[in-house]
Amino acid sequence: MYWFVIGLLLAVILFVLVAFQDKRFMSYLPLYGIDWLGAVLWAISVLAMTFVGVYGEHYDWFASLYIRMGSLIAVAALLFNIARALVIRHPYIDLSIWTYRPVWLTFLLYVLIDFFLAPQHVLEHIYMERILGFDALHVVSMNWIVLLGIVAGSIFTYYMFALRRWGYRRMLTFAFSCIIVYLLVFYFYLDYDLPKEALYLPVFFRGMGYVIVAICFLTSISGSVPFRIFFHAVTTHTFVSAVLGGVIGNAVLGRILAVVMKRNALLLGAELDEVNPIAVCVPLPQLYGMVQQQAMMVSMKEIFGWLSMLALFCLLVFVLWESSWRVGNIIHPKYSTIRHFMKRELRIDRLIASKSLVVSTKWLWVFWGIIFVGIILIIDNCVTFVNSKV
Repeated sequence: MYWFVIGLLLAVILFVLVAFQDKRFMSYLPLYGIDWLGAVLWAISVLAMTFVGVYGEHYDWFASLYIRMGSLIAVAALLFNIARALVIRHPYIDLSIWTYRPVWLTFLLYVLIDFFLAPQHVLEHIYMERILGFDALHVVSMNWIVLLGIVAGSIFTYYMFALRRWGYRRMLTFAFSCIIVYLLVFYFYLDYDLPKEALYLPVFFRGMGYVIVAICFLTSISGSVPFRIFFHAVTTHTFVSAVLGGVIGNAVLGRILAVVMKRNALLLGAELDEVNPIAVCVPLPQLYGMVQQQAMMVSMKEIFGWLSMLALFCLLVFVLWESSWRVGNIIHPKYSTIRHFMKRELRIDRLIASKSLVVSTKWLWVFWGIIFVGIILIIDNCVTFVNSKV
């Protein structure tokens, strides 16, 4: 499988080299003004948050020194990055993107939708492997149904969103309906002897709903954010859609599963003692396994029910929400406009750099003068002290 994936990646690189024409509309521009330190700080903060979300349950969250240190590093890097973005001219991510409604609204909706889709990582694998007894090949084969749902969702979005000009509210309502179908089917179908074919429908709607959400959110940014900070907004949404959204959703749902599982295991095992004739006839290890399996089933069904009710409430909000958020103009500026803009920015950066160099040189001389005067005063005090002792 690893060699197959490596071969696919090499095929993609070969396709790009062969199919794309190497025609440049702009001259080479040096990489002036890129906030490399900001990029490193953002990477550190995202990696620290990912570590806390992935290994939080394993290390018992904040009872562990590793999780506390990871949280401290994430918060410190994030605050330092925000402080730098307020004072430098070209930060890695411009904070003005948060003044645009589609940016912060889609950011929050990504976290919410990733929380609704977190059962695909937390509950589905446990259910297929431990309850239904599927091997790894059968579990991975469900991704073909997900791919089919993604293709169907892309075709539906192109026809209804691009050609028929549906609005964002209508598209998000349909996407949330697909996610609700996914949750409700698992809630009502969850059983010990469920066939594999019964899982095709919810998995299909899961892939279809998520790809519609991703296309609509990216289009909303393209049509509402200026081109100057467009890539800043895309980078921010990449953080949450590719990394943080799934990590936060999986961490929260995994913690909920652990708490609910303990409670249900205690409730189910309360009657299983030496007085119960059924418990006496079953060996203790087998009895413990039966209680854990039943507690897992009840917990998963309970969590799917909670998620379904929360998703229905969000769908009701979308239906009743009167919004002026419409499909805007997503045509980006021409290459000549981008070239003139970048040349002007580079010219301003050089002027600022030359002025700052002059100012820094003046302050450097002042700094060395202060140090020189301080050294003279220290030597004079030492000589005076030695003479007084003599």
